[in-house]
Amino acid sequence: MESFSIGDHMIGTDAPVFIIAEIGINHGGREEECARLIEFAAESGANAAKLQIIDADESYVRGTKSHKAFSGCSLSVEAIDRLCVKAEDCGILLFATPGDFKSLKTVIDARMPAIKISSGLLTNLPLIRQAAETGLPQIMSTGMAEMADITIALNASRHAGANKIALLQCTSIYPTPPSDVNLRAMNTLALEFFVPTGYSDHTLGPLACIAAVAAGATIIEKHFTLNSHQPGADHAISSIPE
Repeated sequence: MESFSIGDHMIGTDAPVFIIAEIGINHGGREEECARLIEFAAESGANAAKLQIIDADESYVRGTKSHKAFSGCSLSVEAIDRLCVKAEDCGILLFATPGDFKSLKTVIDARMPAIKISSGLLTNLPLIRQAAETGLPQIMSTGMAEMADITIALNASRHAGANKIALLQCTSIYPTPPSDVNLRAMNTLALEFFVPTGYSDHTLGPLACIAAVAAGATIIEKHFTLNSHQPGADHAISSIPE
C-alpha cells in the first residue's frame, strides 16, 4: 500500500487515523462562523477541517435549490486565505473540495495541502486531471461509483501526475441507514487499488466511524457543526464538538 503524507500527517495503515471535520458549507457563508468551526474542530481532536468551495454560477443552473444553497454559502477568496492562517494557528490543516475549475484555482492559490474529490465529481475527469497536475495529495470519495468508475478516475489522476491518492468508502444517502454503510468496501478498495482507504460518513451518531476505524480505516471524514438543529442541508447529519 502506498502511504503518503498530508502536511505533517502520514496517511497509511501504520499511521494514526487521519480525522477530517467536514465543515462543508455549514458556515453559511460567514467567515466568523467558519473560524469558530475550525477552532472547535481543532479542540475536538480533528487533524484537518475541510470546506466545500463551489462557484454556484459555474456548477449549477440559476433558480435551482443547489444554486441557491451554494450561492448563499460562499466565502470570498480573501476570507479563505485568512481561514487557512486561522487553521494553522489552531494547529490543524484546512483544505477543500473544489466543485469547479474556478474553485480549484482558489484551492491552489490558497496553498491548501490536499484536494478532496467528492463522490459527485468522481467522473469529472477534466477536473481530476487538473487537480492531479498540482502534485497535491488527493482524497476521493466513492459514493455511487462502480469499480470501473473508480479505476478510470484513479488512472486519470495517476496519468496526470498524482502519486498520493486515498479512497473513501461512502454511501450517498443523507442520512445513511446503518444497513447501507458497507464498511467491507474499504477492504475491497484496498485490495483492488493498493492505496490507503477510509470512510466518509453520512450516518447519525459516531458508531459507524468507530466501526470503520476498527475495520482498518486510515482516514475518517465526518460532517461537523456547532448546532445540529440549524436549518441547512448538512447540519442534521453532522457531529457536534461533544
